[in-house]
Amino acid sequence: MKIHVINPRHYVSRRRFQQQQAERLGLDMEFVDAVSLADMTEDQFQAAANEWTRPITAKDVACTLSHKKAWQLAAAANGPVCICEDDVVFDRYVTVALDQIAGRNDPWNRIYDLEYVPRAHDMARTPLWHGGTPEFTATRVMKNKYGAGGYVITPLAAQRLLEETPGYVMLDAWLWTRPWLETCQIEPCPLTQAHNIAPSAPAPSDAAPSQVYRNASWLNAKRKRLHLSLEEAWPSLKARVAGTKRPLAIALDRFATPDPEI
Repeated sequence: MKIHVINPRHYVSRRRFQQQQAERLGLDMEFVDAVSLADMTEDQFQAAANEWTRPITAKDVACTLSHKKAWQLAAAANGPVCICEDDVVFDRYVTVALDQIAGRNDPWNRIYDLEYVPRAHDMARTPLWHGGTPEFTATRVMKNKYGAGGYVITPLAAQRLLEETPGYVMLDAWLWTRPWLETCQIEPCPLTQAHNIAPSAPAPSDAAPSQVYRNASWLNAKRKRLHLSLEEAWPSLKARVAGTKRPLAIALDRFATPDPEI
């Protein structure tokens, strides 16, 4: 399965680290040049803020636009592809998980979340499927708003996301709450951000403070929040009735220590 890694060209150490992982693990990897903040204007950042409900940063805008570039590639593909960010570390058996997904005849709207996030998720009580050696399981996610570090997406799902995002959305919070989306979590999670493997690696929140942009209209922000809340109501109800809240499984002994420079 093709893996599209979102990476700013000037993050040379991260690109090198991902190339090393690809060579070591036998991954079919291709880089997507991330949207650069230097190519954007203050007006663009403010325009994006005017389409969202809460304060955002320039990096939030660049992140969403970069994933949209990857969705364009996914929409043009002949089958499902993996999209991930450049600070992820892979389980050494990640190809087993990807092969299991690629070999299935899944519905077009199913997206597989591959990322370990150290937050509890609302999950279905039993797995949807399991397979491979070593074994991986796929479990329906009832409710989650965190993490877009790595996922498998179909061409039709990517096209649908592009059609629904003519403007700005906060990627994590918006992506996983699409009412038409069927999200499945792969466990043990086959990838995670570097700071979850090596505590010394800088987490995203450790970055220098960025300028914050706010919606210029308090009323429009509240209207947007109401619309999103209505979209999230049914998944939230299903999670309470049919789901169970639990941490995700990860096999940390199967991850290599990441390059401290990333």
